[in-house]
Amino acid sequence: MNEDIPQPLNRAQRRFLGLTMPIGAQELTKHDFVPVEDVAISSVVFKMLTQQHLGAGRLRGGTLLGFQVEGKLCIEVALPSNHTYQHPFAMQPEYLLGALDAVLQVTALPLDWVGNWVMPADGRQPDVGWTEEVWHAARREALVSASSVLLTVGMAEDRLVIEAWSEREGQPFRLPVVKTSLLVHRP
Repeated sequence: MNEDIPQPLNRAQRRFLGLTMPIGAQELTKHDFVPVEDVAISSVVFKMLTQQHLGAGRLRGGTLLGFQVEGKLCIEVALPSNHTYQHPFAMQPEYLLGALDAVLQVTALPLDWVGNWVMPADGRQPDVGWTEEVWHAARREALVSASSVLLTVGMAEDRLVIEAWSEREGQPFRLPVVKTSLLVHRP
């Protein structure tokens, strides 16, 4: 990595540390403002989310790390809940900032905080009413937008169902989701 090239602040740093971007640095983070059109989830994330239904009994969720290439959002890491019994949207800045920093130390991918995931307490595929209620709760916390997603996760019979939601004109907007092999969509 070239030390002379200024690194853009990631979304977590801007939100939780209150850092602002230097004038002229907006070009470095222009992907933050491109609406997501579809979502690619790595097979590793898919496996991690599949295992989450085994812990049924309480609402679960966590943060998503990935990167965006034009309208495609590539999710490479799904962090589990903050290991507390808080609501999954009760963000612990230290946890997210530390996890993101640790992941960035072991990958060359331009990972950033790209959204959150949530699974109902019973581990089953959420119905439309539950999904809409959770989406609005996430939006009130500024956790979902046109350029960041909320994944709703649950089992339907013997398969995992993942739905990706962003926002269009203040309303939930469902995005197509595909499962990919790790790193096949590297920028």
